[in-house]
Amino acid sequence: MNNGQRRSLVIKDITIFKEFLGQLDNADIAVFLPGDFEQERYSVVCNDIYRCFVAILASISDINIEFVLPKVSIDFVSQSVSDYYDVAMFSPYYAYECYDFVAFSRVRLSEAQRVTGAGDKLRFIPSLRPEHLVVSELNLQQQAEEKQKIRQIVGRG
Repeated sequence: MNNGQRRSLVIKDITIFKEFLGQLDNADIAVFLPGDFEQERYSVVCNDIYRCFVAILASISDINIEFVLPKVSIDFVSQSVSDYYDVAMFSPYYAYECYDFVAFSRVRLSEAQRVTGAGDKLRFIPSLRPEHLVVSELNLQQQAEEKQKIRQIVGRG
């Protein structure tokens, strides 16, 4: 751990995220989650409240974790992980999952490094698959209900 001296960069745009990945300086950590929950095709988790929550967890995680992908809630009938992430793009990295996100590092983490700042254990994923990036299945009606709750919280509903 580095005593909370990291910044979390919340990125929604794939072009900016690819630029981040091209840099070798891991002083910062990126949280990449595209989309806007206000659009029906995007998951309910594609909102800034969730992004900030994951960014806080990521910023207090091990210094070797370079970026995280928040897991999405999807309707398997009309939504797909590929709507958010190109899983093959992350094959050069070691992947580790916890409940809310998948963390990525260029180096293999020791057991002691596989604990988030919140105390959650990160589980090594030998081969990342789309299902590792799903937090829950919610049909579109359930997502619409959850989206309305978020709108009420942020004063838009």
